[in-house]
Amino acid sequence: MGGGGKLFEFSRRDLTRLGDEKILKLMRRLDDASYPYEILQLPYTIGGDNGPPDPRLPDFVKVWNDRYESPRLILATHAQMFAEFERRYGSSLPTFQGDFTPYWEDGAASSAAETALNRRAADRLVQGEALWAMLAPGSYPAGDYDVAWRNIILWDEHTWGAHNSVSDPDLPSVKEQWRIKRQFALDADRMSQALLLRLPGRQAGAQAPLGETAIDICNTHSWPRTDVVFLPATQAKIGDAVFDDKGNALPSQRISTGELAVRVEDVRLSPPGG
Repeated sequence: MGGGGKLFEFSRRDLTRLGDEKILKLMRRLDDASYPYEILQLPYTIGGDNGPPDPRLPDFVKVWNDRYESPRLILATHAQMFAEFERRYGSSLPTFQGDFTPYWEDGAASSAAETALNRRAADRLVQGEALWAMLAPGSYPAGDYDVAWRNIILWDEHTWGAHNSVSDPDLPSVKEQWRIKRQFALDADRMSQALLLRLPGRQAGAQAPLGETAIDICNTHSWPRTDVVFLPATQAKIGDAVFDDKGNALPSQRISTGELAVRVEDVRLSPPGG
């Protein structure tokens, strides 16, 4: 891989046309920034975003590597590049925690309502899949979940409507592109809720043997949870007193929204009755 030189899985817009200076300029920038690794990924297509592959690239790489000792240019897939990067540096890479948002969010602020809707739908799908695994794994609707996740991903995908949505927002073509884009978030929200309602077994609000309203509370996390559950008014009509399956009274209060707030303790990862 070239005597201690920097290794590149490379690409650069118009690289084969612009030649050596483009790479050398990039190398100087990396040196000035004290880039700490010997591998750099540069995704490459002709003309920028969504462009085709460059048929001249293999010949360019061969000529470069014959001429220069360093950096070495290597044609590789994303998977190959990251596998090699992980092999070399995986144990020493810094780690971070927090929300990992979609990979390209230009325009998210202009569609905050739909973005919030889509993120809630994604959370709901994760919770729903866990509930299906707990309550009815044999009838899990894999195909419908695939469609729902496809809508989530297509909303998060980086096209945020037409290129001229700011300069010409009222053009029919602009409105139509936004209608299609927005529909992904709407469909994800609708499907995520419908898939929860399709769960078999006891339904919230069903009548228990003594005439009370029986409601199952499931914890989809891998650790015990103690928290406040808010039951919609439509599911808790009879009264404000709540008891667990052993007859123990639970702290509860009817709040101004009509919901019934109930504190439940130490709910573990298991289906009702499990």
